[in-house]
Amino acid sequence: SDTSNNLNINLTGIDQQDNTTTARIYPNPITDKLTIELSDNNKLINYDITNALGQVVTKGSFTNKIIIQTSTYTPGIYIIKLNDGKTINYHKIIKN
Repeated sequence: SDTSNNLNINLTGIDQQDNTTTARIYPNPITDKLTIELSDNNKLINYDITNALGQVVTKGSFTNKIIIQTSTYTPGIYIIKLNDGKTINYHKIIKN
């Protein structure tokens, strides 16, 4: 039979900006759960988690801490977008 189509993905660097509120995202690489924490935060933070194809796999909002179930994620690289209405930060995570 014919081979499957090859898909080459080149990720470019996404610089993280220094803000007064620092996100702690752990563990990385992830397995079943992902924790996002923002210390001393009182703003509503919207988040999107996208896969390497740019598809949003999870989205929502939180204030200080959220635990996200990731057991259904396929192995690969994901990008977390954190948006407080003024600034947007991106973080890379890996699912094993």
